[in-house]
Amino acid sequence: MAIKKCKECKKLVSDSVDVCPYCGAQLKSKTLFLILFGTALIVVYGMSVYMNIGQ
Repeated sequence: MAIKKCKECKKLVSDSVDVCPYCGAQLKSKTLFLILFGTALIVVYGMSVYMNIGQ
């Protein structure tokens, strides 16, 4: 378990928490997960379209 600074209040907090216990700021971003998930869906859709072209 590591310690990092909150981006909002600059206090030290554990990296295992999702929300700063001092100011309530969101610490973990879900943006990367959403980008990767969206890209995977597009790739799967593209492959299915490509496979159906030959039929």
